[in-house]
Amino acid sequence: MHPDVVKTEHIGASIGGLSSIMDIGHSSGPFVAGLIITVISTSAGFFAAAAVCVLGALAFAAFAFVRR
Repeated sequence: MHPDVVKTEHIGASIGGLSSIMDIGHSSGPFVAGLIITVISTSAGFFAAAAVCVLGALAFAAFAFVRR
């Protein structure tokens, strides 16, 4: 069993920090995708999105399945 990452009294602050990071991603993602599609090509935009998904899956696997 894993211990809690944050103390109970800091849950609100941690949720606020997570929401801020998510808001940055939601705002910058379409902008960066549109920039890649405009400057390079549509297929490069799809490749970039696929690369982000693969990197995310690899990061998840590294953190979820590697024992410390």
